[in-house]
Amino acid sequence: MAYRIKVPRRAASPIMPPGFPSISPRETEELSGQVQGMEASAPEERMAKALTKAGMQYKFRLVIGAPKGMPGWKELDFLVIESGLLYAMEMDTAFTHRSKEQKDKLHDALILNDRELQSYGQMWPEVLHVDGDTEAGSDDNARAYVRRRFGK
Repeated sequence: MAYRIKVPRRAASPIMPPGFPSISPRETEELSGQVQGMEASAPEERMAKALTKAGMQYKFRLVIGAPKGMPGWKELDFLVIESGLLYAMEMDTAFTHRSKEQKDKLHDALILNDRELQSYGQMWPEVLHVDGDTEAGSDDNARAYVRRRFGK
């Protein structure tokens, strides 16, 4: 009589396309879904964490133009304050700004010419568009962006 031994099967690991980022167990992250008490996407929260870790000041989801919900209101993802300059920063992802290039140009012009924002200080002459899928796709990527952009 032959004995049979049951050997548990290991789950097959999925085959990912070339260039697809892998996530190791040490890269798991805890996200709260909030920045400065407001709802935030994962890329927004990662960027906020990177700015905070770099010791930089910023305002999140700043409403300009008109009160929120009223005609003419716009929302700026981040207003970063660094070395006496203000940097308007927008997080772009596949599901938000990327397909609206013409609308973004108008949005950027409104932000850069907003008198309330200008009252905070001198504005950097362009809105920084950050690719939320790659440049803020992980904590490490967000910190690397802040180091490259602001030297912190």
